[in-house]
Amino acid sequence: MAKKGVHGSSLWNFAEEHLTCSICYELFDTPKTLACLHSFCENCLLQYHDGYSGELLCPVCRQADSTPLGGVESLTTDFKLVNMVEAVRQEDKQTAPFCSEHAGKPCRAYCQTCEELLCLNCLAESDDHSQHVLEEVREVVDGKRQAVKEHVPKYQAFIGEIVAAMDTTQKLEQDFNSALDITRKAVQEQAAKKIAKVNKAKNKLLDKIQQIQSKRKERFAENELQLMVMRNTFQEIIDHAVDAMQESNDYDFLKMYPRLNNDFKYLTNTSLPSIDTNASFLKFNPRTFGTMLGKLSTERTKTDSVFSVCSIRP
Repeated sequence: MAKKGVHGSSLWNFAEEHLTCSICYELFDTPKTLACLHSFCENCLLQYHDGYSGELLCPVCRQADSTPLGGVESLTTDFKLVNMVEAVRQEDKQTAPFCSEHAGKPCRAYCQTCEELLCLNCLAESDDHSQHVLEEVREVVDGKRQAVKEHVPKYQAFIGEIVAAMDTTQKLEQDFNSALDITRKAVQEQAAKKIAKVNKAKNKLLDKIQQIQSKRKERFAENELQLMVMRNTFQEIIDHAVDAMQESNDYDFLKMYPRLNNDFKYLTNTSLPSIDTNASFLKFNPRTFGTMLGKLSTERTKTDSVFSVCSIRP
């Protein structure tokens, strides 16, 4: 219920009238007294006479006075004013705040139950506070100050424990991150080794497949060449025989017959080249015991074709 009010004490009224600098309108700060007995803040006089030389002019009565050799700083300091200003400042620190509920009423009581400042009107009007523990401010404040004073070193020491725990946590985090880096590196190194082995096994299998393909390609090329020559020979003999039958007269045909007969004997005794009629298919079997990737195997499938005839019979 308490809030800081406007200064209303007689001391403050006196201060505003007699302890206030006529230049800055604030309480005196290091008051210096001129020959006319008017006093002003030292800094205010320095700023007011900045650029002037030779004499000091009073801002209030305009009386002129010669500037001392040491300047404004060497003017007499009015310690009586200094002491009165300090007294006002101390009083200001202890001035009771005014009640927010009752204007102009100072809060001079403290409710221990609610932990708040109260004015006399609050005490008179509130039924709740009448049942609470009430004390004057000056009677309760020392105990509260002592309680806070006792708490401060205890929790100050606990801050040390917190800082130590923070240091430990940071050290643990650093150690953990270092361990992770080592583990990560170990995984990468092991993976690199495995990858190298897998690549080696892969290249070995691919090389073997290439070798098999090259050998089979040569064999297929040989068979195709032999069969093409055989086909051309057969076709040439057949074409010659057909031409003889269709184009030759009886006499010419009989002359040609011995050659035709020998050609057919040649064809009769001609056999197909040796061809593996079992088609071989290469297959990859994924990893088995003792291998890195797997191994190659062949599957043989019987293929029915003209190559099952090995020779021609009349």
